[in-house]
This record gives sequence, C-alpha cells and structure tokens, in this order.
Amino acid sequence: MQTVEEEARSLLIQIFTEQNKPQDSLQKRLEEISRSIKKTGTYHLSYDELKYATQLAWRNNSQCIGKVHWKNLNVYDCRALETEEEMFEAICNHTRQALNGGKVINAVTHFRPRSPG
Repeated sequence: MQTVEEEARSLLIQIFTEQNKPQDSLQKRLEEISRSIKKTGTYHLSYDELKYATQLAWRNNSQCIGKVHWKNLNVYDCRALETEEEMFEAICNHTRQALNGGKVINAVTHFRPRSPG
C-alpha cells in the first residue's frame, strides 16, 4: 500500500507531465506537499490540481461511457464550505447547473475531506 506522500507524488508527476509543466515547478510543489504531510498528515490540492485529478479519474474509469468528454467535465470546488446550509446550497447549485435546463452537463462538486484522526 502506498503512503499518502507516494500517492501525491505519483498524481503530481502525472499532472505535471500531461500538462507539460516545468520540472522545477513540480519539484517545488512536491517539496510543499512533503512539508505539509510531515506537519499535518495530509496536504491540499490546488484548484487546478483538483480539477485535473478529477478529470483524470473520469477519463481512467473503464466503466464510464461518457469518459471521452473528460476534458469538458465541470469541477466545482466547495472545499471551503463549512456549514450544512452552505453545503446544501452548493448541492442545489450543482443540480441546477448540471441539469442545465434539460441539456445535462457533466459535473462534479468537491467538498472538504475529513481531517485525519
């Protein structure tokens, strides 16, 4: 089983490679993630990392028939929300936007993950 840091490294290498981002930026980001994991036990993806990781997960899902549209997946970042009311409103917004007046669009909304412990 991979550690959190190994999984993060693997994901970031894939993102930076596929998006042709500079290697020095990758090394800097990996160092930031390593420090965060050592200090808190976890790390947080930037919005761009979250969006691309979500798109990759959809693209790489062997059972998804719509995965050819992975680049058009709408990713909503709601990780900063704290209250049930805020989350409920985000779910309602997600539903409205995804249903798009009858012309369904692909969308994923991310909420804050559980903290370790």
